[in-house]
Amino acid sequence: MNRTDPTQLRIWQQNLNKSLTAQLHLINTARPHDWDVLVLQEPWIGHAGTRSSPHWRVLYPNTHFADNSKTQRSLLFVNTNIPTNSYEQIQFDNADVTGVRIAQDTRTTILINVYNDCNHNKSIDSVGEFLEREFSDDHVPDDINLIIAGDFNRHHSWWEEDRNAHLTSSEVSLRPLLDLVYRFDLRMALPPGRPTLQALSTGNWTRPDNVWCTSHTLDLFTRCDTDPGLRGPNTDHVPILSVLNTPITRNEKTPTRNFRATDWTEFSAHLDAILSNAPEPRRLSSNEEFQAALNIISASIKSTIEIHVPMSKPLPHTKRWWTQELSNMRKRKNRLSRESYRWRGLPDHPSHQQHRDASKEYAALIEKTKRTHWEE
Repeated sequence: MNRTDPTQLRIWQQNLNKSLTAQLHLINTARPHDWDVLVLQEPWIGHAGTRSSPHWRVLYPNTHFADNSKTQRSLLFVNTNIPTNSYEQIQFDNADVTGVRIAQDTRTTILINVYNDCNHNKSIDSVGEFLEREFSDDHVPDDINLIIAGDFNRHHSWWEEDRNAHLTSSEVSLRPLLDLVYRFDLRMALPPGRPTLQALSTGNWTRPDNVWCTSHTLDLFTRCDTDPGLRGPNTDHVPILSVLNTPITRNEKTPTRNFRATDWTEFSAHLDAILSNAPEPRRLSSNEEFQAALNIISASIKSTIEIHVPMSKPLPHTKRWWTQELSNMRKRKNRLSRESYRWRGLPDHPSHQQHRDASKEYAALIEKTKRTHWEE
């Protein structure tokens, strides 16, 4: 993937089951030069906030700062290479809904992340109220890309496989979501029949997650599909990866000097040698003499920095405790995950147990490696 491509918006969506291990897997897998926004449902959130990295800006629900003791099941991670003056957070008075509005030349993308509870539709209602205020005539203009992604916890024959007909949600629970779809003429970007969750207890594959968008936005999707191989440990959801052909502004990271790695003995010796060839110190009697002396000092320091202060290396997207062993284990786990998904129609196929074992081993290695690093 080309992070410098200004015509594509890349979105990684996943439910993490509130697992720190699953979130650490995601942070160390989703490379920031490949993805622009991470859309997370049920993330891990501790007393001081969630776990991220310097490459992402975390957009919490509006309620987080008012009362962070409430359960929050929706987060957005926005890549730091997207200028902050090109997007703004959309405020929802709901701990399970987050949103962002990204301005792109003459177009705007509205991305809403929803976690909808199994027992009520408060999140859907919050989204509906926002859209009603934003588009009072129920029409989304062609220059606005509207995307509503998340875990809706609703089952319907539109998107579920036929074999899961017994899971169809009641008309009462489905009505708010379907009304929203009808009212704003939404389409499914993720093709029907793509399962997004494997129940940990039964192993059955279902489709609670979805990606909805307006009809004119659907034409911009060049990719919207699941990748079972990237599913992390301790979560039963697989990621949904989307790519849209729509312009987006990104900052190019400029290289900086690493003053911490400087040999200050050599630096001082070099600077002394340069200044020893400068005119002897004397009282300055005019502004011109002051400016001349200042220029000599500035030029001496600048040339010394260029010679003796090394350039900083780009920050790796992985945590400092991440090892090659973990990367190798992740590759093995990802391969077995794809193999297990391929044979999902055969519950007794040996690939399922192999994947479960590899996932447990991988999760344990993450915890062990992190703990050992910080103890040392």
